[in-house]
Amino acid sequence: MEKYQPSSEKDKFEKLLIATTMIIGFRTLFRPSDIASIKWCDITWDKPKKGWIQIINSGHKTDKMNLDKDPIIIEPAPNQKYCPVKLITSYRDQVHHFKERNSPFLSFTDNRFLTSNHKCEFMKKVRKILNNKENILGHSLRIGAASKLTEEGESLDVIMHAGKWKSNACNAYTRNIALANRGLSNTLFNKEDNL
Repeated sequence: MEKYQPSSEKDKFEKLLIATTMIIGFRTLFRPSDIASIKWCDITWDKPKKGWIQIINSGHKTDKMNLDKDPIIIEPAPNQKYCPVKLITSYRDQVHHFKERNSPFLSFTDNRFLTSNHKCEFMKKVRKILNNKENILGHSLRIGAASKLTEEGESLDVIMHAGKWKSNACNAYTRNIALANRGLSNTLFNKEDNL
């Protein structure tokens, strides 16, 4: 996002909204519809520790009865170029004056919930800024986060819990990167006795 240098206040706000949407999506593994449905009251600052952010996401695709009260925690990362807590807090400070308890957390200044189309447009803008030719979808943040966790050696159970998957659907996102990280294609076909 650093390559994108907006000139107008509206464009600066949009950049902050896109970055906040992306960081929440990547850090929480939420589905696009779950990101869009986060309300102002679902986010709490300084919980469970000072400087941390807690997000409650009940009512998601696999929680039709609104029973999931397991919070998602976003901790500060002061040594990273973009601290997620600092970025989300910056967005909050820009919008708090027109938000109410049941307002969408992520919105343009019209205070209306984002749609799937908004998130797809955000991803297209990021793709264009990065000059990326790959197809990026609304689920790309979720897929990317699951792939990154796999790349870092997390177990499938941890990834399924983090993404609130109730089935093995996340295997489609994690299998290829897990095999590649273990060098399977290189080691399997480089041994003469395997041929």
